[in-house]
Amino acid sequence: MSEESPRILYAAIVDRAGIVVEAGRIASSMSSVITLLINSMNFSENTRKLLKANDSTKNLSIQYIIEDGVGYISATNPTFQSRLSYPFLEKIRDEHKSNNSKKYLRSKLLELMDTYSFDPKVDSIRSLESTIDSTKNHLIENIHRALERKERLEDLNERTNVLVNVSSNYTSTAKDVKLNQLKQNYMFYTFIVVAIVLVLAIGAGIVATFLP
Repeated sequence: MSEESPRILYAAIVDRAGIVVEAGRIASSMSSVITLLINSMNFSENTRKLLKANDSTKNLSIQYIIEDGVGYISATNPTFQSRLSYPFLEKIRDEHKSNNSKKYLRSKLLELMDTYSFDPKVDSIRSLESTIDSTKNHLIENIHRALERKERLEDLNERTNVLVNVSSNYTSTAKDVKLNQLKQNYMFYTFIVVAIVLVLAIGAGIVATFLP
């Protein structure tokens, strides 16, 4: 058979007389396997059994339970989690006890096959693994966001330091310019004062020369 995802491929309800109802896309090819299985079953004893995949089972894993003279059978890929097979069969048993209409049961078998094959809610371990994966992915995403935020903060901090240095240099330069300007102003006013004093002194000398 071609490789495909793990799933329940076939399900049936049987008794000593044969198959009561069956469902699954491989139902037509399972006739000889199920007939041999029915002949080997002890319907007088409540039991449950797992048959590992081999040539006689057409390389499928087969699980069944017998209760009150009725057998409930499933066939799955070898990679399907066998822990789900018995809850599936027990659900079929309950549906059979509540409604024995073949049309209803065939429809229910198909529905339950899909549910127990693909719905993670029916498998607590699979559900837990899914939750862990989701939490792990969420955590990784948060770490990436934190790292990106850290990089942005580091870049912002670097830019801030550059602005502080520029501002500091500007302030220092402004102080130097102001100081130089004060010195120049001081020298200029000093020169003016000296010039005035000299002019007044010279003027006073000249006046004194012309006086009797």
